[in-house]
Amino acid sequence: SFSGTLYIVSNDPDTDTLMVALSGIGGEQAPIMTLSDNELYFGLVEAGTTVEKEVIIYNEGMLDLEIEEITITGSDYYTTTFSDGSVEPGDSVIVPFSFVPTEQVSEVMAVATVASNDGTQTVELKAGYFGPVWHVATTGSNENGNGSIQNPFSSISFAYSNAKNGDTVFVNDGEYYDQLFLGTQWLNIGSLGEKNIYLIGQSRLNTIISYNPTFPTIVYDNSNNPPSPTLESTFIHIENFSIYGVMDVRRVKNIELKNVMIRSNLSDFGSTNPVINFSSNSSLESSFLVSNSIIADEFSMIGLSFGTDENDIFQLTNSTVFVNNLNFGCSPGIIENSILWTPREDQFDLSNLNCQNFSIENSIVFGGFEGTGN
Repeated sequence: SFSGTLYIVSNDPDTDTLMVALSGIGGEQAPIMTLSDNELYFGLVEAGTTVEKEVIIYNEGMLDLEIEEITITGSDYYTTTFSDGSVEPGDSVIVPFSFVPTEQVSEVMAVATVASNDGTQTVELKAGYFGPVWHVATTGSNENGNGSIQNPFSSISFAYSNAKNGDTVFVNDGEYYDQLFLGTQWLNIGSLGEKNIYLIGQSRLNTIISYNPTFPTIVYDNSNNPPSPTLESTFIHIENFSIYGVMDVRRVKNIELKNVMIRSNLSDFGSTNPVINFSSNSSLESSFLVSNSIIADEFSMIGLSFGTDENDIFQLTNSTVFVNNLNFGCSPGIIENSILWTPREDQFDLSNLNCQNFSIENSIVFGGFEGTGN
């Protein structure tokens, strides 16, 4: 620290001399190293491909900054072509980093250490999966996004393919033209690596999935050729969506729809494809739970089809079903606090629901149905 006195002498008759106290703190002139980033994320990278990122090193000091070396520890997949250099005061230099995995890896972390005549600083290098919530937005990018809330993907199917078992795919409001093949035939779900996902939309009214009228919009199928049995732990949970299309769900143990509106995109009456088709084909106790939802289909001959196995359990609560017909076989189940209605009186037939373990309660049913509170 420094201190002193400043004397100001003048011809002022009242005060010919002024004294001003001075103090300050000073130090030796030195370089000051500042990094533009202390972390680089390279995203989800396929084996054999290269992703490049960069860090800028600034010299905010008064003397030259001497960068002596940059070392990387933790993984050989990360490299840099920068070795050493000198940065003048007020100037900067770009340090490139590359990530080149030779095999498919779930996540890779490393640390780059920058050594200089102003000490050392580190940069964390990350690539791969860092869920467990993967974000999707119409303003996102599959090429440049990483699935974070700040850099979302642009398609639901891409987020699903990158998610791990038990993860959540969160979809922001918008219209998405995805055809979701959620099965081993397309995304390796099943006995070789089952993947069970929570698919959550931001709001039912504004989070919309649409697709070509000639194809199912959502398919979750653990079938192979020959067909494989239902896997004991497979499930899919779908919440807060408007889905324009049909769902075909097979050989899955549990499916849950919550606050979902599904409307068939078929255009001609007479199709045998129901708006929702659930079939476990299994001796396992499978369940299909629907709550606070709307299911509408004016064209298919069978609007809602749910299994034929006595081990399959169906539950519909606080929902509206507006279809031509229902097919539940003799699966046990319950419909309560719901509305079952039809646009075609001649097609609607609930006689197949008169099974020992199926009941409808506190509901409004076209044509009536015996049950408490109906």
